[in-house]
Amino acid sequence: MRPLIDLLLSSLPTRTHAPPTVLTEQVAGGIVVPGSGRLVACLGVDDLVIVDMPDTLLVTTRARSQEVKRLVKKAKDAGWRQLL
Repeated sequence: MRPLIDLLLSSLPTRTHAPPTVLTEQVAGGIVVPGSGRLVACLGVDDLVIVDMPDTLLVTTRARSQEVKRLVKKAKDAGWRQLL
């Protein structure tokens, strides 16, 4: 019987040899969610949350990530409904 991790890995789509979309150097404790296809490069920053989507870029700190709902409401009120 194959280990569970092998089964999970074998079910993932085959990776192409595309260049990475996230490059980091001297970064700690952050989260980067690449979703636009463009390169996200981080240098010397700690505890950031970066969500890069085709039509929106969100950058905040991990400590304030729970406050994103306020920013979403503000964006909706400003007319950015199609992004949310």
